[in-house]
Amino acid sequence: MKVARVIAAYLVSPLAGGIYWVVLNWLLNDRDPELLRDPLAIVGILLLFAIIGYVAEGLLGTPLLCWFRRRGYSSLPSFLWGGFAIGVIVWVYPLLLFFLVLRERSLFYNVIAVLVGSVVPTLLSTIVFWFIAGRQITNRWTRDRNRKEDGGRIKDERTDLKSVFILHPLLGAPLILSSMKLVFALIISLCALSLARAQPKSATLTSAPKEARESSTSLSFDAANDLIVINVMINGQGPFRFLLDTGASHHVMTPELAQRLGLKIESGAALDAGAQGTASAGLTQVAELRIGNFTLEQQTFLITPFPAAYTFQGFIGAEVFKRFIIHLNFQRSLVTLTTPQGFRYQGKGVTIPIKLHQGLLPQVQANVDGSGGWFKIDSGYNGTLALFAKFIDEHKLLSKYEPRADGSGARTLTAEFQNLPIAKIREFKLGKVRQVDVLTSFFLERGGSNSMFAGAIGTGILKRFNVVLNYQERYMILEEPG
Repeated sequence: MKVARVIAAYLVSPLAGGIYWVVLNWLLNDRDPELLRDPLAIVGILLLFAIIGYVAEGLLGTPLLCWFRRRGYSSLPSFLWGGFAIGVIVWVYPLLLFFLVLRERSLFYNVIAVLVGSVVPTLLSTIVFWFIAGRQITNRWTRDRNRKEDGGRIKDERTDLKSVFILHPLLGAPLILSSMKLVFALIISLCALSLARAQPKSATLTSAPKEARESSTSLSFDAANDLIVINVMINGQGPFRFLLDTGASHHVMTPELAQRLGLKIESGAALDAGAQGTASAGLTQVAELRIGNFTLEQQTFLITPFPAAYTFQGFIGAEVFKRFIIHLNFQRSLVTLTTPQGFRYQGKGVTIPIKLHQGLLPQVQANVDGSGGWFKIDSGYNGTLALFAKFIDEHKLLSKYEPRADGSGARTLTAEFQNLPIAKIREFKLGKVRQVDVLTSFFLERGGSNSMFAGAIGTGILKRFNVVLNYQERYMILEEPG
């Protein structure tokens, strides 16, 4: 048996799990083409699974391989059962860590999580290992068992074990053991990222019978405080006032409204709190969410208290933007939802490419006086432009603009910002659209999801245009009113 085949099997087989997760991540994010254009992210996932795979091979796979030899298990099904066992064992640590969260989930959810998240990539790696070197190893075992000379058999056994362990003396047992904490930390991060990216239950788009032939619906919105507040119906009750928010990854409602609707609330959910990271929230399922003439079925809502100053009862988040083309006419205070099949644009607006962060939040590349970055499009932010701490530091914008606090502030679901520093940006370029003397707020608090963006584009800029948001084809249109 060639030692090179064993080395190749150990090196290549863990990458099968990484390739699987690259594809799975792409599918979970609605086949976002930007994910496949990010070589750093792809290489990062592949390396992550290579590290996990090497440790799994060293601590679990190789001892299991030796045990198979002693027991005479030398077939592909035996290897697959071994891969299945390794996949389950690898999942035990994150399962214990997230026990308080996962116990709130159904048994079916947890079974699917372990199968999709750990067992399937492990089985793929096992199959790759088998076809590269597994058959050759087991064939050698069979020949050894047929030998009658004890001395020769013992000699061959030692040779095979040396081949099996060929990589691990190079790595060194102490290095593998010392790497366990790092690898488990990476596994935890991956699991946390997967839970954070978990999509709500897929909705079924239906329309009321008498409007079944319509491809769009329009409704007016309350533009007070430069926000987009619309009336919606939930489970046949309402109307209720909800903010149409491109910055919300999920629908949200108040506990009071959930209680009024008689909804069952589960614990264990997490709400994106911007610079504050995440906050705990409840979770509930709504049978019907009706917006205009369209109805979305089986919608997931997060439940959290709202500040007393909020004049609405919830947020409409990414699920609606993913299923409809949204046209915002700020001059007429009118929002139009159109099915992708029925959408035709014939205006003369400027088309700007967007990408979806985690498949949910729209962001666009823009420039602040020549400093470029990815800015979140946030219709739930009624300011003009916000810059976040990481972008501010990288481009030394505090010393460049010397912003001053003017007593203004901002409020989110979980925090209130007082006396935000503000300054006028000389030029803000969004594709071919150029804005000058843009009043900009400087958010200096670090951390949380804000660190993923250079800043946020609020309704103070969006309201200057008629806006079309097309998540399906990844673009935004800004059209001068007139």
